[in-house]
Order: sequence, then structure tokens, then C-alpha cells
Amino acid sequence: MRDDTIRIEDRGEFGLAHRYVFGLNLFNYNRVPCPIERRPDVVFLARLTERRVCAAQVAALFLKDHVDTPEEMFGAPAGPDAETPYHEARHVGFYDGFFDLQGGIPFTGRMVEGEWVPDDEPRYGDCFFPRVTPAFWRAVEREEGSLDQLLFCHGLVLYVGPTAPDAGERMARLLDAPFSTEETFLRAVADLYAVAPLVGHDGQFFHAYARDAANFTLLDVALADAVRVVEESDWYRANRDRLAWSKVRDACLMLHG
Repeated sequence: MRDDTIRIEDRGEFGLAHRYVFGLNLFNYNRVPCPIERRPDVVFLARLTERRVCAAQVAALFLKDHVDTPEEMFGAPAGPDAETPYHEARHVGFYDGFFDLQGGIPFTGRMVEGEWVPDDEPRYGDCFFPRVTPAFWRAVEREEGSLDQLLFCHGLVLYVGPTAPDAGERMARLLDAPFSTEETFLRAVADLYAVAPLVGHDGQFFHAYARDAANFTLLDVALADAVRVVEESDWYRANRDRLAWSKVRDACLMLHG
């Protein structure tokens, strides 16, 4: 077995520990045929949310390309019929980085003289889920290809290991507070959750922020499960001697020769 199926790099940023995980996209980028639930990037996310208490944030900029309203994908945000309760955040959005949502974005529009013009209203924000359950993943996968697109368009954040029983409520308030800078926001997040893993650009990698680098151990078991899926696959066993790390944007082992 290789000792470099994934690569981990630690870089400090914003006064926080910042860890990059490269290589979990190799099935996707090598076009390995497999069910999406067996892809290592998806295995990592699923195992992490099974083993740890996690919250999640789903980007409005992802949702607008799939639905006319968030309820079409996730159902009612609250109440006895809510399959997976969520809070619609109107001020802090995520899309390969955190930014000011300015009250939300339009999901619908119309063609005017050959150009797409978004409607002024209604506007929607990111969806924050205080607790990720299997129902969350079922909702995301309800439309074929939507989970793959969620990762490809870097529209997902997990918040792992709440530091207090009311972390979810406080996180919802933080997402509704005026956005100043990404640094200020992430430092506040680090007070509420042990680790915040983010999907990186085009799903090429994951990276995570934490107050203390020791908190990254919360990710270890899920990462090990994802690596095991790779190394026990028939494709990997047949090709492992022909795999080399890409020197370009793929940031994973690629099949050569």
C-alpha cells in the first residue's frame, strides 16, 4: 500500500490552525466508475457526520441552480413536519469562501433581450442545519447529480464538535449578523465548533480551520475510512503502480502511462 494516498498540509491563517487535505477527489478526477456513495470524498463527509456531532451550511448559490426555493430540496425549515430542520441565513454566505449575502440572492429570473435578468424578489439565503442527520444527505441526493454538484461548486461547510449545547443557536445568530471579514467570522466559528471543514475549489480538496491543531484528530477516523475505500478498490489495486501525484490543478493521484 502507498503511504501517500492523501496528502495533508498544515498552514496557519487568521491566527487559527488551517489544514488542507488533498487526494480524496481521485475517483472523480480519474473517472473511476462507482456509486457516488463509494467515492472517497463522499465517504469522508458521510462518515464524519455519522461519527461526530456536526452542523452544516449549504450555499444558496448552489441551491438556486437546482430549485426555485430551499423548501423544494429540504422541505419545511421547522415544525413537526420538518424532515431536517434548518435556518435560512441571510448575511453570511459560503461559496469557496465566506462572503456578505446582503440579505439573500434571487433564485428566479427571466430572459430580457437575450440576457438573463434575476428577479428582485424573493431572495433566499444559505441553509444552516444545526444537526446533520441521514435525512440531510437524502435531501441533498433527492435530485440526481445534486450531491456531486454541491461538491463541485464548493458549496458546503461542516461545523464539527460543538463546544457548547447552544452552539447551533449561536451559530445561526452569527450567520445572521452583519459580515465584516472572513477572518473575524472564522475566529468566531472557532469558539463555537472544534473544527470547520470546507469543500475547496471545484471539490479538488478539503480544508479545515480550528482553534487548536489538536482538534483535527476529530477528522482522522473519517479520513481513514475514505482512504480504505480507495486502497481496497479493484481499480486502485490494479493501477497503484501507475499512479502519481498531479502537478497541476487536480491535486490528487492521477493515472499515468
